[in-house]
Amino acid sequence: MEDNKYYYFYFFNTFHDSRILRQGTGFWNAFDRQMTCVQEKNECRVTDKSKGEKANFYPSRMKTISFKNNTAYSGVVGFSWDGAPSGKKTNNPNNEHDRETISSHYFGYKTNEAKFTPEFPNLTAFKNINAGVYYRGTTAVFDNFKAADNGVSIFVAYNQKFTNSLIVGHSDFITEDEKLYQMKKTNWKHSHRGVLHYKKMKGFVTYDGPAHLINVHFAGFPEEKIFDHGFDLTPAAIHLFGGSIYGKANHLIVPNHPILRDPRCEEGPMQSNTLICNYDLGVLWFRIPITKEGKTTTKVDFIATRSDGAEYGPLEEGFRHNSKLGIIIDNHQYTVELDRSNLKVPKVLFEHQRPHLFSPVIKFTNTRACRVKIQN
Repeated sequence: MEDNKYYYFYFFNTFHDSRILRQGTGFWNAFDRQMTCVQEKNECRVTDKSKGEKANFYPSRMKTISFKNNTAYSGVVGFSWDGAPSGKKTNNPNNEHDRETISSHYFGYKTNEAKFTPEFPNLTAFKNINAGVYYRGTTAVFDNFKAADNGVSIFVAYNQKFTNSLIVGHSDFITEDEKLYQMKKTNWKHSHRGVLHYKKMKGFVTYDGPAHLINVHFAGFPEEKIFDHGFDLTPAAIHLFGGSIYGKANHLIVPNHPILRDPRCEEGPMQSNTLICNYDLGVLWFRIPITKEGKTTTKVDFIATRSDGAEYGPLEEGFRHNSKLGIIIDNHQYTVELDRSNLKVPKVLFEHQRPHLFSPVIKFTNTRACRVKIQN
């Protein structure tokens, strides 16, 4: 079986008692958002709207039938959901149907059906270089999840639930050579001013939403510090991007940045570089931007200025610039200037969770046209 080959195109299927040993990804949920299927030919393909095709099958919204008692180990990622081959054709000489991988999250329901909660019980993941589980999608329940010796055992976005589970940082079965190999091969490293920084092993990492850990035991995360070449590599049980577990009811935890500061905020715990704010926040999102070469990208160069002078620019040290910007719902106006030197007309999505509130005033400059959608 080839690397990353154990992926399946929709959850309308049954996966039980599988053990996957891979150099790539064990279970890669590569589910397209929409496809055109011809049942008579038992054939499906990515919908080509330029040819007038209409979608009649939606893999990323299919109901989970049964996925349980599966194991993924010794790969790059054990269980993954963050993309599908739905982009432009790659002109792969070995596969004429091969396409670029683009973002595709699991919704878990069709638009005309009631929502349901997918369940992945008794999943085991160990000795995966980057992550045991990397999941972005509708709320799912991972019950009796067992993980050990992964770069990150759980890496999730949105409202995920892990119950009755065991997360082990360094077990008795990982050798020093394996630790060194994992550190050298992992994506959890970056270069800053010419110096390569390695990240510490983590048990649980979440971002873009809350998560539930219910009756989850963390073991093998030593209290004593572990250093290598001057880097603190002590395994950490829990890590939250852009925040901490020190919150307040009905408040938001956001990065401590001028564009998000407000009199209704107070600084978060020491060294967390966060603000704890009592306001409503929307998200301005350049949805699946495309370069002039026709490739999708997660990076959009723009400068955002708030009416009180606060500014967010693309080259700020310590803040990775991508395609999203937090917008405080009231009291401010925003001007967003796009660098379109290598970008086609983007789709702009503005999301917020309280539809009764007024949208802020957002002005776009240096763009001839854009498509805007308001979603709550």
